[in-house]
Amino acid sequence: MPIGRVTDHIRSEYNRRLESTSFFGDPRVWITISNGENRLNWDSPIEGPCDEVGLFRTGGTLTSAANPITTRNVDVDGDDIHTTSTGKGDNFWVGYINMFGDLVAAREYFPTTPTVSLERNENFIGGDTIDFDWSVSDPGDHDLIVLYDRDPRVAGVNGYYNSIVGRVEAKADSNPGERTQIRVGSDPNRWWVAYVMVDDDGNQRILSTSRGVQG
Repeated sequence: MPIGRVTDHIRSEYNRRLESTSFFGDPRVWITISNGENRLNWDSPIEGPCDEVGLFRTGGTLTSAANPITTRNVDVDGDDIHTTSTGKGDNFWVGYINMFGDLVAAREYFPTTPTVSLERNENFIGGDTIDFDWSVSDPGDHDLIVLYDRDPRVAGVNGYYNSIVGRVEAKADSNPGERTQIRVGSDPNRWWVAYVMVDDDGNQRILSTSRGVQG
């Protein structure tokens, strides 16, 4: 993380900015998801020279500006937004860092809770089949809609229904209403669906589930 040298800027001017925060307020930071990637957002009443925002990942509370995944100088983006190349996942934080390397604001990202369901696709020739339906405001690059024949939270993320072609799934960033070739059968409540968040490293977590084929 680049730290501005004292000779690069007037320290007294920067100190004036720090003293002003008691009146204007501290910077605000937050993460949104854009095209599956972490987007850093910030709003600072007064930006000091060489202030940065950074993306971090930690299982605990972010208390230090050490070891960021990436940083961005706040002067580079005029709209106070920067989209990283790191995909959605758990334990991501955004931090606002002053030119002396101090973490002055931080906030963790929590994925929104999607809705998922199974819909009946009437097929009078070969029997009704199952369609996936879902709604999510922040789909990740690798997030999936997955079919189960038992409660996913009991079976675990890898306890999915294993058809002759393997896992029956749809990409969460595609259009809802994707069809499968799986027949509903005599018991619509046999089937479950789960929204599975998958990060860049392949870590998976179920965010929501639903039981039964509707219609």
